[in-house]
Amino acid sequence: MIALAPHHKKTRVTKTASTYGTIFHDKNDNYGVDEGEAVGKTRVGLRDVITGRVTAYATSDAAGRLDFTNVPVGRYAPQVFGPWTPRDDWHIEVAAEPYLVPFGSLRVVPRHS
Repeated sequence: MIALAPHHKKTRVTKTASTYGTIFHDKNDNYGVDEGEAVGKTRVGLRDVITGRVTAYATSDAAGRLDFTNVPVGRYAPQVFGPWTPRDDWHIEVAAEPYLVPFGSLRVVPRHS
């Protein structure tokens, strides 16, 4: 007698979460957001380090605040659109609830054409 295992359809469950932080031009290199350093009205995408696709976007407010919501859990590289580029090579980790992990500060410098 041969017993057959039940056939189960594979489904992918993707958890999502939110993260936030600040984008700024660290003119004095002190790793802090000082007066006049916040970068407002700038669009930033989160590029999945495995697939290479941008899966979330946010636009910074006047204080440089970025809020990403409903982002699939994973590791991302920031992609800054417009006249800025990330100063440091780092990644953003988005964790599942109940964790809301801020990514901290994204330091940028002017993009050279």
